[in-house]
Amino acid sequence: MVCYSLQIYFDFSGYCDMAYGMGYMLGLKLPVNFNSPYKADSISAFWDRWHMTLTRFFTKYIYIPLGGNRKGKARTCTNVLAVFLVSGLWHGANWTFILWGAMHGIVSVFERLVNIPALKIPKFVKVGITFLLVTFAWSLFRAQSVSDALLLWNQLFHGGAGSIYQPITDSFQDLIEISFLYRAGLGSIISRFPYLPVVTFTAASLLACFTMRNTQEKTSDLKFTNRTLLTAAGVMFWSIISLSEISEFLYFNF
Repeated sequence: MVCYSLQIYFDFSGYCDMAYGMGYMLGLKLPVNFNSPYKADSISAFWDRWHMTLTRFFTKYIYIPLGGNRKGKARTCTNVLAVFLVSGLWHGANWTFILWGAMHGIVSVFERLVNIPALKIPKFVKVGITFLLVTFAWSLFRAQSVSDALLLWNQLFHGGAGSIYQPITDSFQDLIEISFLYRAGLGSIISRFPYLPVVTFTAASLLACFTMRNTQEKTSDLKFTNRTLLTAAGVMFWSIISLSEISEFLYFNF
């Protein structure tokens, strides 16, 4: 589930970055839509960072017309839950998406009732808990049906997860970076520890999500020097040679 969380994160992040870039090429400055959501310390904060334009749309056209937070705590919680249920339906007419929206809505309501920001809990703990909750909910996004999600949860909590890990391990063998390692004479190590590429890439990706500045933060003070131009050219070259097949954006499915 962590790998899928990272996949959908970088998929949507890259999609937004490409949209920003194409907008700038046309003289348009598009609104920020993605702002390091896995750094959020609550579900409410997550939705202030993930798909921000959609959050603003639902706030303006559903949450506020329903009364927002102006009609008491009970009505506010009901409105929040209604918005998340609609958000689930917006992503797809399937019970998995409705349950996904309900999970986010229930946790968001719980945060309001408990007043999470007032609790004296270290921020890194709250960030970690939020990430785990979001990751667990993503399993409903990944599953084709509720029964598939239940099967995944059963394998996760009651063993038998090897059938899940093996396809992930196999998929990493096709990466061009892994082929370079084989050419460098490290194939025996990878064969001996088949999970090593998965663990390494996952750890590096999590480190990037939680600690590195995002694109908006980096471009805000970007200065075009020979170093930045060479870096950009190198990244572009690496991206091109890493292409192996046509891959649609994952988030286009929702």
